[in-house]
Formats: sequence, C-alpha cells, structure tokens
Amino acid sequence: MFRWLPCVLLLGGFTGGLFAQPCPSVAETLSALYARPQAVEDIVAEVRARCPAHLDSLSVVFHGRSVYAYGSEGSYAGAIDFALRALEVQRELYAQAPAIPLGKTLANLGLFYRNQGQLRTAEPYLLEAEQVFRQLDAYQRLHNNREQLVYLWQANGDFGRAEELLESMLTEARAQHNALGEAEVLRLLGVQHIETGSYPAALAPLEASVAAFEAQGQAYWALTATMELGRAHFYLGHHTEARTLTLKALRGMAGEGQAYNQIVQQNLLGLNALRAGDAAEANDWLAKALSLAEGSNDPRLLALTTDNLAELARSQGNHAAAANLSQRAIAHLVPGWTYSEETPLPTEAQLALSVYPADVFKYLANLAQSLEAAGQVTATREALAAADALADLLRANYGAAVSKLFWRREALPVYDRAIRLSALAGDRENSFYYLEKSRAILLLEALLRERAGASLPPALADSLVLSEKRLLAGQRRLLEEELANRPAVEDSVLLLRDGLEELRKSVAERHPQVRELVARPPVVDLAAARSRLGEAGWDYQLTYFLGGDTARVFRLSAEGAALISLGPTAEIELAVRAVLAYFTAPEKIDQDPAGYLLASSHAYALLLAPLELPAGAGVLILPDGILASLPFVALVEGEAGADLASAAYVLRRHRIGYAQSATVLDHQSRPTDLAPATAPQKKWALAFAPFAPADPAGGAPVLPFSAQETAAVAQWYPTETRLGLAADRDFLLAALAEYPLLHLSTHAYSVEEGGLPPRILTASGALYPADIYALRLRAELIMLSACESNIGPLAEGEGMLGLGRAFTAAGARGVVASLWALNDRTTAEIVGSFYSHLAAGERKPTALHRAQLDYLERDDVPGYLKSPYYWAGLTYYGNADPLPAPAGWSNWFWLGGVLVLLGLSWWLAWLRLRARSQVLPPDPPKGGVRTRSRVPKEGDQG
Repeated sequence: MFRWLPCVLLLGGFTGGLFAQPCPSVAETLSALYARPQAVEDIVAEVRARCPAHLDSLSVVFHGRSVYAYGSEGSYAGAIDFALRALEVQRELYAQAPAIPLGKTLANLGLFYRNQGQLRTAEPYLLEAEQVFRQLDAYQRLHNNREQLVYLWQANGDFGRAEELLESMLTEARAQHNALGEAEVLRLLGVQHIETGSYPAALAPLEASVAAFEAQGQAYWALTATMELGRAHFYLGHHTEARTLTLKALRGMAGEGQAYNQIVQQNLLGLNALRAGDAAEANDWLAKALSLAEGSNDPRLLALTTDNLAELARSQGNHAAAANLSQRAIAHLVPGWTYSEETPLPTEAQLALSVYPADVFKYLANLAQSLEAAGQVTATREALAAADALADLLRANYGAAVSKLFWRREALPVYDRAIRLSALAGDRENSFYYLEKSRAILLLEALLRERAGASLPPALADSLVLSEKRLLAGQRRLLEEELANRPAVEDSVLLLRDGLEELRKSVAERHPQVRELVARPPVVDLAAARSRLGEAGWDYQLTYFLGGDTARVFRLSAEGAALISLGPTAEIELAVRAVLAYFTAPEKIDQDPAGYLLASSHAYALLLAPLELPAGAGVLILPDGILASLPFVALVEGEAGADLASAAYVLRRHRIGYAQSATVLDHQSRPTDLAPATAPQKKWALAFAPFAPADPAGGAPVLPFSAQETAAVAQWYPTETRLGLAADRDFLLAALAEYPLLHLSTHAYSVEEGGLPPRILTASGALYPADIYALRLRAELIMLSACESNIGPLAEGEGMLGLGRAFTAAGARGVVASLWALNDRTTAEIVGSFYSHLAAGERKPTALHRAQLDYLERDDVPGYLKSPYYWAGLTYYGNADPLPAPAGWSNWFWLGGVLVLLGLSWWLAWLRLRARSQVLPPDPPKGGVRTRSRVPKEGDQG
C-alpha cells in the first residue's frame, strides 16, 4: 500500500494548494479531512493531481474516514458517503482481481445501510462482499459478513434464507475448528428460532452457545447468549427459568458501558414478573429500568420502558393510565409533539419527523388497545388511522421496503382492529380500505418493483437514496438538539422532506414506468373496486378476512356492500382443514365419499351460505389465510348425499374466479404494452414439457399426458413447443419474458423439501421463486400444469407463498395453478377443453369454469373419476379478460376453427353412440365396479 509519503500538511493560510508538498501521507490527508470536512472535494482533488499512486492512498483515506464517521461521530450519512467514495476508487484499483479492502468496504456499506433500515439497499453490498471474501478464502471476514446477512434477512422476515445460511455457517465453523464461530452461529440460530416463534427449538442451540462461550473465556458473549436463553424461556412461559437466567445476565453486565443491556434486561424481568402475576415486582423492575433510561437519554429505551409500564397499567384495568403512558412513549420518539386534549395524537407531519417510525407504530397500536378498552371508540379509530398513515410513511422510503416481519407481527393486528371497529360503526368505505391494506401491500410492492426493474437510471436511483439519507440524518439530528434549537432544525427537516417529495414527483413524471413504485399510490377504493367488478363481468366480489378472533367477509356487488361476520376464525379454519384432508391423496375421497360431502357441505354452510348468493352468479373470491388452499368450486350446497357425480357442487351453481387483492387485480387489469406476434413465423405461445414420454428428462417420473397438453396449446395458437431434454432451465429463463401465453407441464414442489426451496423442475435443473421474482413478464396467461403450484407456506399479510404468486409478482396478468398433486390424465383433458374455450373468445376464468364443468357433466366419465380430486385442482388468479388473439389470426379463422371443432365433436359423439349401441351392455350405476374396471387410473402428476 502507498500509505506514507514524505509530505508536510498545511491546515490553513496557504495559497498554492492545500498541501505544501506534492504528496501528503495518508495520516496527513485524514487529519485534513477531520479538520476541514467542508473542503473534502478540494483535498481529494489535490491528492489526485499531485500523487501518482493516489488510488491506493485514497482507498485507505476514504475507508478510514468512513469508519471514523460511523464509530466516533455516529454519522451514518458521513460513513456511507466516504464508503461510497472508497468503493468507487477500489473498483478501479482492483478491477483485475478483488482484494480485502474491497470486501471490507462492501461489507461496511451493507452494515451502514442495514442499520439505517435501508434493507433492500444493503443486501447487494453484503452479497458482493461474500463473493469477494469467498474468492480470497478469507474465512473470518466471510463469517462476519454472513452474520450481517443473517441480521438483514431476519429483519426483513426472510427467515428461510437466514436459517439456510446459518446451517451452512455452522458446518463451515466446525470444519474450520472455529469454536468461537460455532458458538456465535449457535447463538444466532437460537435468536432465529425466537424470532420465528419456535421457542422450544431455541433452547438447545442457546444452551450450547452459552457453554461454548464460557469454555472459550468469552464472558460477555456468554452473558449475551444467556440473556437470549432467558428470553426464550420467557416466551415459553417458564417464568422461574427466565428470571434466573436474566438476573444472571444482568448482574454480569453491571459494569460501565452496559446501560443499554441492563435496561433491556430490566424490562424483560418486569414483563416476566407481570406474566407470572407479580405486579409489584414488575413495577419495581420497570421503575429501575425507567430511572436508568432517563439517565441514558436514549429515547428508544425511554419509550420502550414507558410503554411496558402501560402494559402493566392495562393488566390492572387502569386503561386511561395505560393510554396516557403509551402517549408519553410516542412523545419520546416524535419531536415537537406533546400530548394534550387539543393534540391527542401527532399529526402526519409530526409523525414524519420521527426517526423511529416502526417503534411509534407499535405504541400507536398499544394506545388503540387501551383506548378501546376504556370505551373511547372514536379516539381508538383516530389512533388506528394515525398508525395507518405511519405505515404509509414506512413504505415511502424508496431504499427500503417495510419489513415483512414488521408487517406480519405489528401491522396486521392493527388492521384487524380497524376492520372490526369500522364494521361496528357501519363504515363500509373504511372497512374495505383496511381489508385491502391488510392484504395488498407486500405483493403489490413486489409487482411494482419487478415492473420497474432496472429501468430507472442509476444516477436518479442514487439521487433518491441520497435524498432519503439526508432526510434520515436530519431526523436523527432533530432528536439530539436542545429544545430551543429544534424549530430551526425542524424547518430544515421539513424542507428536506419537501425536496424528496419533489424529486419523487419529477422522477415519476420523467419515468412513467416507475411512477407507482416511487409515488406509492393508495390501494383501490370501494368505488373503483365496484367499477372494476362490473367491467370484468363479475356479479359479486367476496373479500375474506380471518381475524384473530372472528372471520369476516366483505360482499361487494353493483347493488351494495356489506361486511358480514362468519363466526369464530378457529371454527372456520377447522372446517377448512377437514375438507383439505381429503385432497392429500386421490383415494381419500374414494374411500369416504360421504365423509367428504359432509365436510364440504359444512364448509359451504360457514363460508358461502350466509351470503345468500343467487344461482348463476359470477363470484370473484379474494381468499385469506388457509382459504387460499380451499377449492371453493368443490364445496357442496345444502344437505350432502353420497353421490360424487351428482352432488350440488358450487361449480354447478356459480362461476368462480380468484384474485390476490382488489388492488393487485386492478394492476393486472390495466392496459399493457403487450405486442403480439406480427409475423407468422413468430410464435405467440410457449408449450414446455420436460417429462413428456417422447424424450423424457432424467430425475423425475414421466408425465404421459404432457404431450397431449402441449398439442392442445398448439391446436389454437402459434406455439413454440419444447419437450423432453429440449425443455431445459436456460431456455425457460430466457423465454419466459418473451411469450404472452406460457404453458408449463412439469413437476413442481410447493414447500422446502430435502434442503431445497419450492421449485419447478426442468430437464436440466430447477426454477426457484427467486428466479421468477427477478423476471419482468409480459404474459397474459401462465398455465402451471404442475403439482401444488398455487400453494406453499402461509404468511400473514402476504397470503400463500406459492409459485403462482411469484409469477403474479413478476408481472403475469393471469395464472392458472394447482392446489394439490394433479392427475396427469384428467388434467390433460381439462386443459384441452380450457384452451378450446379460450380460443372461442371466453374470458379466462370462464374458460376454466366451463372446462371443469364439461368434465364433470360428461357421460363417458365413470362416477369415481368425478371426484373433485380429479377436476377441482386448478384455480385461476388474475384479470377476467379474454386471451388476445395473435396478430394475423383473424376472427374468421377463429370462427372457422370453432365450427370445425363443433363438427368434430358431433361426429365423435355420433360414433361413440353407435359403438355403444352395437357393442356395450347398458351402463352400470354411476360409481359401479364395472365402470371402474373399464377406465384404469393414471399416475398422479407431481
């Protein structure tokens, strides 16, 4: 490194430049930057002009100055600014081969952005740092950087990736015989289990971590792990163990510089005593924590302790005092606001000044709980409205999406309460608004991000991030200012916020493709949803919400709207699970048809009967929670009999379609820049079947009817067909963004299995959700003819995290996917019928409805194959438009094709009847053994 150069620094009063000699040393340059930070550009310009090896030196200078800004000045803005300068120099310096300084700067940027809450901005830096350290075989730095990735993914609720990385880190630490690294990973695994609510699983790794740290003489880290172990026992309700362990950690951290940890542990001891029923001890511990927090002058600790005192007051029935304490907690974190009767809540502008919006949101939620318990319904709704406004502010930062974990744990209970209180007040507009907010946000943001893609120029993206960074720095400064100086700082922060909003508007105007991502539009309102309903040909929209206690459905039609209570959520979920148990294998319904019909009629009575929908109505369902796994078309109306073929299925009564939310559906229904093929040689559809029997790929069973499905696509659309080994991963990834219609007939896995995440199989490898989310699709329709492609892990606030949802987020306007392991043969028949109806101009959900109904009503299908297992597995999510015709395929062509199809169908039916009359005996009763023996079952598609 070119660190020390013989130069003398002149700090002021010179005329020929900042430095008297050609090259200053690194130490001298740093001293100049510390002394005159406003002259940074001049100092750097002098170094660049006078030093032949300036890149090497500037790399060290910028890195050192960045670390100083972070560690000594507490300035994230300065730390990020100088780290970005260091990175720019290092990319040039190490263009041919990466080096440790490059990895260190990348890792630091990830750390700085993560600590600022800019999670999405932090991740690429940490991932690149991992590549650098791995290439250089720098194990310890790689380990430390991976810890930062774990913290980031945990903060963003991405626990699957975090746990996978931790398991890998544990294996590497043991292979390296790194006892300290192993102890730290075990601690992080314990924390991971606590954060995911797997409290029993947290005990073993935390106990092992404590023992390993103690064996290594790492007292501080042993106490840290002990504190986490106490937290796990607290959540498990093991009050004695939690108290013993937390006291041990508290006593061990009683020294100087441990005030933060002491206050956290005193709060935990207070809550533990409260849950154990000892209010007096709880009050003692919280009083001690409050006294220490007041001495620390840390607003977050003051707010935390004050709000825990509010919980103590609520437990004693003193709801007015609890509300007042929550208001005081909020005041600690919102500069310029103090509770009074005239100002019971901060304004939106005041909330925008807080640097701790997620904490304020939690305390607003607790305030609403206390106000409702005190009977102050109007004040409660006002507090909930303030929390909702703050949720929008949390989302407004272009550099960081709202944490998924925050949304699931903190936001959803707020919307649950808001929906319930709006319903009690007869406020349909807000009932619908809060319903949409509870389900639309995370998927909508993913959809908008993927639509925007990389289309925003890097300079503009950097300007947005820089503006947000300056605003955050101003907000932090506001909290540190004396009361007398706050007005001036507050004005500057408001100017920064106004400037950021103007920049966002300017970006949105100049780049319409990212307008909604930058401007953060509101969710669809009730009037727009009703208008969209009529345009799409639906009669009713049913928005289900499974609240903490009560399940509700918002019924919307042209005639009006109503929020209807369906009873206890637990009862609904129990009834749905009883139905779903019959779809785990094809023989389940065969072995107990009466049981299935009884279970499905019970679910119908709970979910649909109270809504009094007229026969023949088109019904759009927006499911919630476990309802996303339920085949509504297979529910049975009224008293259930034992005949699977003739049962009164919903399919026979209503045309059913699905959507993730009204807001997401609105985006899927807007006009696009889709440009169908303009030349005959340009294919319009892709039919992809890696396990077709003609040329099967290895590693998975053959799907005998895949070729039949792809032929059905090609019968109606100009199609690129890929079968067997030609249907590989690289081709699919390159092709997915090119076709308006994509048909994938393959195997899929909906949940993590064998250490692998959900995936779609191709001839050469798997396609994972991360691959799909990274796409920018132009697809009008994606058919996922694969097992369980529309189910997956259930995440509150996001819904079912299935493969179908991933394609929606990537921009698909409609997705057909499956709820269970499909039967290869019957699926092929339904798929063929579906495409024929599409080609005849039917709307997409109507075409699927007609195809399933055609199958159910066929005379040549035996009764046992009319079990819903064989025909109800496919669902359609998306807009209700017909599939556009490829350019050059005139309406006369389509009309001719339909006439040919009708003629062919008539001729085949005539031949079948003639053959029956000459050869076959009369049909046996439906479901009879003879019929079953004539039509063998085919293997299930997986």
